[in-house]
Amino acid sequence: MSRLPAQPRDQLRPEDQQLLHDHFHVSVDKAFKLDSAVTGVPYTPMIKDGTIPSNAVGGPLPFFAVLPSIGKLSLDMLAGLGEATRGLLPLDAREVASLVSMTHFGAAHGMITHTGIATKYQLLSREQCEAITRGEKPGDLSEASSLAYDTTDYLMNIRGPLSKELWDRCVAAFGKEGTVGLVHYVALYSWTSIALNAADVVPPESKA
Repeated sequence: MSRLPAQPRDQLRPEDQQLLHDHFHVSVDKAFKLDSAVTGVPYTPMIKDGTIPSNAVGGPLPFFAVLPSIGKLSLDMLAGLGEATRGLLPLDAREVASLVSMTHFGAAHGMITHTGIATKYQLLSREQCEAITRGEKPGDLSEASSLAYDTTDYLMNIRGPLSKELWDRCVAAFGKEGTVGLVHYVALYSWTSIALNAADVVPPESKA
């Protein structure tokens, strides 16, 4: 069991934790609606008829709920990056960045979750995801995903500045804004991975 177990909404502090619970659902719905609009894969919103689900939410949310004002920043970045990088950073490149980052930290919950996202939205094949989570670069990635892999891997494993070659290739492929967005995603997934590991969050498939 996670060190910070998920709690249903009615057991959270109403003045801040319940607000974060609600904000989580709004942010995730917003992020996945963007993905659905780009890929054409249907998404069923969690919020229906304006009603926020009251069930317990796991993943990083219990960690974020300890300091709700700080946890909200992560959710805002998730939703904001999706809007800011739309049309600049391909979604498959984003998911490669997520998997490389989370694999680096061994964040099992995040690796499983993002494998599900990448395959659901047909951004990566299951075989590609499995290779990345083994620490291997698939040979059949798209050009954008291959570049995202190399850039994320470099940022994760090489101390010091990102190489000029990778920076220039990213700017050529994604533009300055898309390149900065990619780096923001790497930072966000690293932050989330550290939170998941600190709280010892149980991977979805391991839950009883």
